[in-house]
Amino acid sequence: MLLDLHGAPGSQNGASHSGCSVSSVYWDTDWNKQNTLSAVRALAEICNANIDVCYGVEVLNEPGWDINRNSLIAYY
Repeated sequence: MLLDLHGAPGSQNGASHSGCSVSSVYWDTDWNKQNTLSAVRALAEICNANIDVCYGVEVLNEPGWDINRNSLIAYY
């Protein structure tokens, strides 16, 4: 299995499948990015505990085009 962080705090793309149905993206704040990293750490722990079946963790699903690219690269 591949665990996927499909919806990040603040919405990474503004679409309803990101957890928020908003037209703006609010993910690009220090608070939201720190909470996103906490979620990724939790997914990584689950994956590590199930190493025989877990392929990996997708750290952010479909980030929007309006996210600052330098900020996104720093997050990655």
